[in-house]
Amino acid sequence: MENRQQDKKDNNRFERKYILDKNCSWKFKDFLIRKNFFKQFEKRKVNSIYFDTNNFSYLIDNLDGVSNRLKVRLRWYDQIGSTLNLELKKKTGFVGWKEIYNFGKFISVSEVFKLINSGKFINIVCNLANKNLQPVLKTSYFREYFINYSYKLRSTIDTNLEFRSIKNYNLNICHNKEILEFKYDRKYDDNYRNLISERKFKFRLQKFSKYVIGMSILKRNFLV
Repeated sequence: MENRQQDKKDNNRFERKYILDKNCSWKFKDFLIRKNFFKQFEKRKVNSIYFDTNNFSYLIDNLDGVSNRLKVRLRWYDQIGSTLNLELKKKTGFVGWKEIYNFGKFISVSEVFKLINSGKFINIVCNLANKNLQPVLKTSYFREYFINYSYKLRSTIDTNLEFRSIKNYNLNICHNKEILEFKYDRKYDDNYRNLISERKFKFRLQKFSKYVIGMSILKRNFLV
């Protein structure tokens, strides 16, 4: 395993989210284009497998509004030779940072599941999180990337969000929301506030966790 742990101070950022119904993300994109955001990367599919304890303590912390929270996920992209990264995403309020551990490249999704079912990998995850964890949820969605160089702000738009239970993997559940997110260093918070103070910015800041939404849907359908 190649350890690529990121320094907390270099990855201390705000994350602000806005939600619209399915097929309405063009409104997000229209606003970004008008405010001189440019495409940063090509659109790609993002896949994540989330880990939690047997009693879902990470989920409960989020639902209870615990300020200091942790998410543990394995992330990769639907591209040949994509890298598998284990991410420990830590958050205090709206401020977040990550520790990232590189597990190399993969050829197929079956290789990913072979990895997460191995005792060696699970032991690594548990040791890093200092808790006994297991894989519980897979999410996937398409992400578009934008950047405004003047404001020093990055933005993403997520669409086609889908959830699968690890235990009931053949059942796929689609979600009817699309997400705009602004991500930026804390020192650029005034830039963000100037941006959203524009009278044509009609979106409402919301809390939205893909993990929480996915687990809530799966629980309602008795899939976890």
